[in-house]
Amino acid sequence: MIKEGDRVVVVHHEESPPTWKYAGQEGWVVGTISSRLYEETLYVEFEDNSCVYVAFREEDLTRTSTARDERHSSHQTLEAL
Repeated sequence: MIKEGDRVVVVHHEESPPTWKYAGQEGWVVGTISSRLYEETLYVEFEDNSCVYVAFREEDLTRTSTARDERHSSHQTLEAL
């Protein structure tokens, strides 16, 4: 299970348009939103663009590690915004 703070890489899925653009890119999960109607949504901040969070389903991501590096430790999470 992927959770907030995990380092992830985007996996291409034909049925998931966000993965078409971001496949292979690494980032950090900065927030999650659960819903009774839809799957859990995970928001990812990418290394090359820390101003934009992109929403993915868990199946669109693969965890690479659970530790955030120091340059991201001072960033606000989605909950703090």
